[in-house]
Amino acid sequence: MISPSISSARSRGRGIVQLTAGHTHGPITRLMSPGDLGELVKPFVFLDYFEAPSSGGPQMADHPHSGIATHTTLLQGSVGYRDSTGKSGTLRAGSVEWMQAGGGVWHGGDLRPGEPVRGYQLWVALPAPLELEPAFSQYLDPEAIESDGRVRVLLGSHGKQRSPIAEVSRLAYLHVRLRDGEAWRYQPPVDHDVAWLAVNDGKLHVAGTVVARRMAVFEE
Repeated sequence: MISPSISSARSRGRGIVQLTAGHTHGPITRLMSPGDLGELVKPFVFLDYFEAPSSGGPQMADHPHSGIATHTTLLQGSVGYRDSTGKSGTLRAGSVEWMQAGGGVWHGGDLRPGEPVRGYQLWVALPAPLELEPAFSQYLDPEAIESDGRVRVLLGSHGKQRSPIAEVSRLAYLHVRLRDGEAWRYQPPVDHDVAWLAVNDGKLHVAGTVVARRMAVFEE
């Protein structure tokens, strides 16, 4: 938790304590995992950036999860999805998949031939009471994601906007799109004690550092 004793640090802005390009294997760049930056930013534990060219890429074979939740944000292209709760369909650019694995679930997908695909998949640790609950999945079209024009609220809330995904932890996960030269300031809620960002396109000037295709972790 952030305490009043560090309010002066908050007012000056947080410095960057870790900066990484992650590890790339084929179309996937793993920016954090539980063995590295995931230790610093719990309940966030994994972050993958995926980018498959128009010539196609590997299909997402059905695979299991348990005890965690996955949040997939599709930035470009379209992907077919299916899961063991019985849901299936197609995600398009701007869509979100929320998979609350609970006691166990299988999910997978199919890339559309000839379409480049880009996006992020975030893994979130579930609170203990939800770790063994029945699996729950939610697929949201772009129109269901609240936005103020610059910020899309993927989890939690920002200003008057709120994600349609029910809160499982006190956190915020935002998709921010800025024009060239545009400035934006974020003031986290007082009970949020970790902060990070990932840049997939362009360059971001923040905390005296230029971040491009990197993940940055800030001071508590």
